[in-house]
Amino acid sequence: MPLNIFRITMIVVNKPFTPPYEVVERKGLGHPDTLADGISEAISRSLCRHYLEESGQILHHNVDKVLIIAGQSAPLFGGGCILKPPSVVVGGRASRLQNKPLSQIIEDAAASHLHKTVKSLEQFHVEPRLEQGAPELQSLIGRGANDTSIGVGYAPLSRTERLVLDLENVVREVRGTGEDIKLMAVRRGGHISLVVAVAMVSRFIGSRQEYEEAKLAVRQAVERKAQSWFEKEPGEGGYGAESGSIEEYPAAPWRWEMTEPPAGATAAMV
Repeated sequence: MPLNIFRITMIVVNKPFTPPYEVVERKGLGHPDTLADGISEAISRSLCRHYLEESGQILHHNVDKVLIIAGQSAPLFGGGCILKPPSVVVGGRASRLQNKPLSQIIEDAAASHLHKTVKSLEQFHVEPRLEQGAPELQSLIGRGANDTSIGVGYAPLSRTERLVLDLENVVREVRGTGEDIKLMAVRRGGHISLVVAVAMVSRFIGSRQEYEEAKLAVRQAVERKAQSWFEKEPGEGGYGAESGSIEEYPAAPWRWEMTEPPAGATAAMV
């Protein structure tokens, strides 16, 4: 009989501190890496629902191998066109269903996630490449675990982490920006540098002037949000009422700067 061992270790820090150096990166909801994770999770949720409806239990499946192949576009101020749509290749293994093909479930789940996440993406291909799971794995359902896994988590988020998360939403509110956003913050003591990379959607940008105005609008939106964070009193935004402790910050005033990517590095979407 399989032996299942579950062990959870929680480390509680009663006197948390702010490290002198911190690097935080956020790949936005429309970034290819985040999209691949989201598609995989959406497919797994859909498979679980169908397995439960058909057999009353969740059958074996692995759908975490998602590859997004870039397409090709011809951006043009005020318009443009898609020359070659991007492709989503889904690999892995899954137990077959009696009432619905796996390929249809995968295509529907991937398309639904892309439509909800990337509003400007209208053309794409989904290519399911799943095979049926090994019989010996399917026979283990309900008997216990057949694999090992480890996970690590922490809470709460630092002040810098919360800022970077909030900045993605701020950037997405600027007209002309797409969902492919990447942010990085580097904090050294009380000084923080921000790098913001944003793909513009060309059909919402009518001219070079509008492009520069959109870039300026992004910068101003980031500046306003960052300034509102650094105007807070030191110690604000602590670790929560449960621990009764407060996050401490350097006595020196917070300073920040925004760094633009090299010329020509801004991506474009149509």
